[in-house]
Amino acid sequence: MNKSILIVENDLKEREIWKTHLQRQGYSVTTAPLGTDLVRTGVADDAALILLGIPAFNVNIDEITRWIGQWCHIPIIALGRTDDPSMVVQLLDAGADDFVTRPCRRDELLARVRAALRRQAQAGQTSAYVVNIDGFTLDFNAKRAFVDNRDIKLTRTEFSLLAELARRTGHICTHDELLGKVWGGECWDANHYLHVYFGRIRKKLGAKYSALLETIAGMGYVLHVSLADAFPR
Repeated sequence: MNKSILIVENDLKEREIWKTHLQRQGYSVTTAPLGTDLVRTGVADDAALILLGIPAFNVNIDEITRWIGQWCHIPIIALGRTDDPSMVVQLLDAGADDFVTRPCRRDELLARVRAALRRQAQAGQTSAYVVNIDGFTLDFNAKRAFVDNRDIKLTRTEFSLLAELARRTGHICTHDELLGKVWGGECWDANHYLHVYFGRIRKKLGAKYSALLETIAGMGYVLHVSLADAFPR
């Protein structure tokens, strides 16, 4: 497993604190201030995970979400001193995999780092196969999804959620099962993540194919095996 972590944080003290914690756990750590040209400097070349510190004041959320969009091919955990739900949603929509409110416990952040790296490693081991449901296609090898041959451009986390459902089409995946598989057991009490992400997935699927995805109240979600099952007569 690649254990290289990039910390992107403007606060030098915070960067050094988390660098020390992570190095003690055996991780290879590099650091950079927000706004660094990661391509030119090459500091992100080997990163398996990015820890992104959100500034406490004068936050330019549009700039940060654009930055996330450029680097969301690498798992990103955002850390911020905010409980503003709208900001959290914007960061997740932009492609961040997780959000941790600061100040946070060291053991909690380390657990989330381990979970993100496990997901990344498991994604690389996924067997190559394709699921076709009428005009909806999920390509496990390419980690892409299509409706009527159009790439709907899922983020890594969105794909992982659909992939879990596709492995058991027609059967309910519970909230806890999905949270455990996609975010790790440390996020067992985070059903709001599922609400946010499945809302985004439905929007990308469109009116016709979003019907394949059904919410089972109080239990979880199911991906139907056909549009006929999604629209029973």
